[in-house]
Amino acid sequence: MQQVETAGRARGVTVLIQEARTSNDLTPAFEGLAKQHSQAVIVPANGLFQTERTRIVQLALAARLPTIMACPEDVEVGGLASYGVDARENYRRAAAYVDKILKGAKPGDLPIEFPTKLMLAINLKTARALGIEVPLHLHPTRSSNETPRFHHVAGQRCGRSAACGARALAGRRTLCGDPL
Repeated sequence: MQQVETAGRARGVTVLIQEARTSNDLTPAFEGLAKQHSQAVIVPANGLFQTERTRIVQLALAARLPTIMACPEDVEVGGLASYGVDARENYRRAAAYVDKILKGAKPGDLPIEFPTKLMLAINLKTARALGIEVPLHLHPTRSSNETPRFHHVAGQRCGRSAACGARALAGRRTLCGDPL
């Protein structure tokens, strides 16, 4: 949270913090955010928030607060957006490490890898419900009512479908409509 506060101060944004340590704290926390006239909510990753993500999204929508969530799966249940590490890619990389170790590599000899694949997930249905206009370059490239849409930065292979990966590697922005 300190990084969020520092970034907010640097941009002239006031960061309001509402703590929720149990599921019973969620309703009062959102009531507090609404009373403070918050404009958006950042929901960090933790066990409580993952377990209660559907309720968090419902509380946020009731308070008309856009939510920036920790994981793309949170966007699937109605959060507005998430941007971060692609967990599935991390699991694939972890499996590759296990494979090397099982084939005799010493764990201490393996290089440390950092996540390199990021994913932006936007729920267009939630954006419409909140009256938020999503820029056209982030809209799906085909007509569909499915949400969320996954936008992959040019030059990054998505791995979800051959067509999506080919478009990304060709240097074009691409939206992947494949389900998670």
